[in-house]
Amino acid sequence: MIKIGLIGVGAMGSRIAARLIDHGYELRLHNRSASKLDVFKDTIAVLSRSPQELVSEVDLIITMLSDDSVVKSVFTSEKLFKNINGKGKTIIDMSTISPHTTREMSQLASASGNVWLDAPVLGSTPAAKSGDLVFLVGGPKDKYKNAKKIFKILGRKFIYMGESGSGQAAKLVHNSICGVLLSSIAEAITLGENLNLDKLKLLELFKESAFFSPIVQAKLPLIEKDSYEPMFKLELMEKDIKLAIEAYKKLGVSPNVLKSSSVMFTEANSEGLGNSDCSAVIKYFLEKKVLK
Repeated sequence: MIKIGLIGVGAMGSRIAARLIDHGYELRLHNRSASKLDVFKDTIAVLSRSPQELVSEVDLIITMLSDDSVVKSVFTSEKLFKNINGKGKTIIDMSTISPHTTREMSQLASASGNVWLDAPVLGSTPAAKSGDLVFLVGGPKDKYKNAKKIFKILGRKFIYMGESGSGQAAKLVHNSICGVLLSSIAEAITLGENLNLDKLKLLELFKESAFFSPIVQAKLPLIEKDSYEPMFKLELMEKDIKLAIEAYKKLGVSPNVLKSSSVMFTEANSEGLGNSDCSAVIKYFLEKKVLK
């Protein structure tokens, strides 16, 4: 059985690690904040003190990191490509970063004799725990086929989107829709309340609506309780929307709807809701009580 290294053991990474351990994989873990590794001290996982220590001992490297800068830092500032030069290892990046950065990292991996697959996920912490994630994969197709065994443990579906960066491009398309939908719901509930409609009645209406979808279904209980425990943090949704806007800019296009959504998430983040669930944009907008 192959040895797997996982860099990034936060909300998503910790659940991915737990599933791999449950399936008997020899797993090495590293996280910048070492305290997040404490939960794995009594498991079969080996806790690595540095990324260099981790990559030298494994066949496959998985990363689940917060953004472009962290991914770049781990592999370039930490000089990990030098550590695995000529080793023929596969790196599966499950972070959500820009297609541009992904292609850059893929080229660096290839130049060092290794392979980079971008495989961002659809689904938040409950799906990571239950193994119901969906993977959007970009990179060499033959290496994608070799990695399917891992994807099957962690997810219910995996879609090969195309060349390097295609998985990340697909994730930005997906999250831009999710961000706009949540922003629209925030405005709609505020409109309803300003027209003297009860919020709980509106949520009942949403369950029967044409736009009822998995994300709406997942977020309705949070809205109902007015308690936004993070499944996918608002600050991460803000980051993904901005990445999508940057992609539009490179095409010379101005995404008006997405820009409006971005403003709402940025305002909510600035008001201290960044670590709440992304649906807390609704809480922020409701508390303003004023339609602009």
